[in-house]
Amino acid sequence: MAAIPRHHDALEELIYQAYEKRESKVIRLTRIGASGIGEECVRSIWYDWRGFHNDTPSGRMLRLFKTGHLQEDRIVQDLKDAGLEVWDRDPDTGEQWVYTDVSGHFVCKPDGIVRGVPGAEKTPHLLEIKTSNVNGFKELEKRGVKEAKPAHYYQMHAGMWLAGLNRALYVALRKDDEKYYIERVERDESCIEDIQHKLEQLTMSMSPPPRIAEKEGDWRCKFCDGQDVCWGKAQPLVNCRTCQHASIKDGNSWYCDQQKIELPYGAQLKGCDLWMTF
Repeated sequence: MAAIPRHHDALEELIYQAYEKRESKVIRLTRIGASGIGEECVRSIWYDWRGFHNDTPSGRMLRLFKTGHLQEDRIVQDLKDAGLEVWDRDPDTGEQWVYTDVSGHFVCKPDGIVRGVPGAEKTPHLLEIKTSNVNGFKELEKRGVKEAKPAHYYQMHAGMWLAGLNRALYVALRKDDEKYYIERVERDESCIEDIQHKLEQLTMSMSPPPRIAEKEGDWRCKFCDGQDVCWGKAQPLVNCRTCQHASIKDGNSWYCDQQKIELPYGAQLKGCDLWMTF
């Protein structure tokens, strides 16, 4: 009789495949998100927004993301139990808070608004919740969110800008032992101005913005999802947003300059025979 293996690789793989199957889509077209606006390379943000590539995370990573989302409800409850007022849903809609810029193409979805923070009990704070691995947590403790997690810092400032708030509360939970790192963040106008400048570049660019690097081997390109398309090693996905004829309109709408028609979401996904990349 064959020995039963200690590790059942096949079952583990089936579990991860189930996550990938549930999340599998040919392409996702979204608005410019606050979670990515801190990216240094504007070209990378532009490619992602325009749907030039589709890099689906592995099943293991998808499960990890879900764990982070599940922790959010627990952390909100922890804050309430600690005596803070937490509004994790927009009272007008009952749904997650959603803020957009005037164009409608930039969106921020903070985890809530909180009041009663010790030391500033009357000041409403934008709430941003994160989970962290051990190394990331050490960096937070050592350097603070601005230096250790600049993407999170920018994300909070997008929310403060659009919600009209002057403070944010950053709550990070270490995954291995449930230890908290909590930091109050003061509104930084220079950060908000940088966000606004990036959005102007993104929405005004009718072709890919300049690369951040002069050579493909630059370390800043190493982990970029769009690097193959950016450096001509892969073709962009075919959809309306990767076509030269597409332009944006206010209200998160898109327009085909060739056919002179509005482009609803379903049409954007399909593209047409007139598609021409940049």
